[in-house]
Amino acid sequence: TVDTTYESLVLEIEQAFSDSEYPEDKIVNNLNIEESEELAEAFSGKHWKDVSEEMTHHYRINLPRFTPEAFRYYLPAFLTTSLRTTIDSPYYGGVDEQIFLNLMPPEDDIERKNFALLVQGFSEMQVNVIRKYLRLFLVTNPYYQKLYGRKVEEFWKLDD
Repeated sequence: TVDTTYESLVLEIEQAFSDSEYPEDKIVNNLNIEESEELAEAFSGKHWKDVSEEMTHHYRINLPRFTPEAFRYYLPAFLTTSLRTTIDSPYYGGVDEQIFLNLMPPEDDIERKNFALLVQGFSEMQVNVIRKYLRLFLVTNPYYQKLYGRKVEEFWKLDD
């Protein structure tokens, strides 16, 4: 069943990111933006497993404001929340789309290089669970599959 698939993927994500190290430097880029200061304050010193469903929903559009290290560190909180949030939750929707959009390779060459550096920081096990997440997202979201499927599939090698 779908619920079993989601829960088994949550367990795989938790295992793949279990030894992630908290980012030593700043966790947010561009602190002179008010939302970035709020984001830094909310996540600073917090383990990714302690990030609530409410936080991931509230800060879902701020994923690009994380430094690459913090993005990699906090991504599992967003991934697991998006898989566990049910339709009757006040936080349902939006987190999965933001994750997908932030894992989609950019068109711009400079941004694409930065994105490649971001992705290179994931371990092989982490990349594998991200691939599983993206496959599941595309299967359950035909709109995104139609618009961006090929681009995401090619970059993340989802056919492997």
